[in-house]
Amino acid sequence: MAQLATDNFNRADSGTLGANWTRISPNNLFIASNTVRATTTTDDISAYTGFGAISTNQYSQCTYNGGNGAGVCVRCSNSANTFYVGFFGEGTTCYIFKVIAGTFTALSTVTGATPASGDTLYIEAQGTSIVTKENGTVRNSITNTAIDGSTVGGPYPGLHGYDTNVAIDNFAMGDFTASSTISITEPQTVGESVSRQLLVFPKVLTESLTISEVAVQIKLLLFPTILNEAVTVGESVSSMAPFVAMAIIEALALADSDVLAPLDTVVLGSLALMSVGT
Repeated sequence: MAQLATDNFNRADSGTLGANWTRISPNNLFIASNTVRATTTTDDISAYTGFGAISTNQYSQCTYNGGNGAGVCVRCSNSANTFYVGFFGEGTTCYIFKVIAGTFTALSTVTGATPASGDTLYIEAQGTSIVTKENGTVRNSITNTAIDGSTVGGPYPGLHGYDTNVAIDNFAMGDFTASSTISITEPQTVGESVSRQLLVFPKVLTESLTISEVAVQIKLLLFPTILNEAVTVGESVSSMAPFVAMAIIEALALADSDVLAPLDTVVLGSLALMSVGT
């Protein structure tokens, strides 16, 4: 899950949400007093298109600041009025609607939850699974194939407002991208690909190895005979600490000692801490 864009709407009052947003309903959402409001007591929807198309496995969330009918949308088209929406703030009922060419169809109705001002409203779509949450608690969970975001709908998250008294703030959106993998036996040049190595070894490399042009081949020694499998980015490596420590120490020994001298204490200290814990 990666957050890709946010909007706090802290700007001048406007009849639209701004250049990063595309209206996909007959009426606009707009900004008043740094808050999103709806134009009419109908359905006003805008898609966040400023980031560009993202994975159709995506999420959308906002802060609910009161009123009747706040919604968070996924798989919005940037032209047709088509999307899924998690709809909150109509009494104690939370809904999931599919909307195709402006026609709303309720897919899930759950009672017993009344949003309060400041609550976080959330919807996600992953494959055929559509889930809403309020403050992290699941409210609706269904499977539906009607809007895939490719042939029907689109690749954009968005917001929905139903009534003129609704108030929405602090939009955020992102996607669920597949985990990347790298082979431990693959040569890596520190500085050129340090970001991936930081993710694999968060407690070892930290920010210490950011000097460019230090040619250290991790292939050397993340022990291909012991750890000869792909490592998922972000995977914990605490159990491999002794091997990682030895590998980096050997890599340091092969690199230019003058260049790395200022880093020896920091890096080796981190390695020592890891080794103690295993």
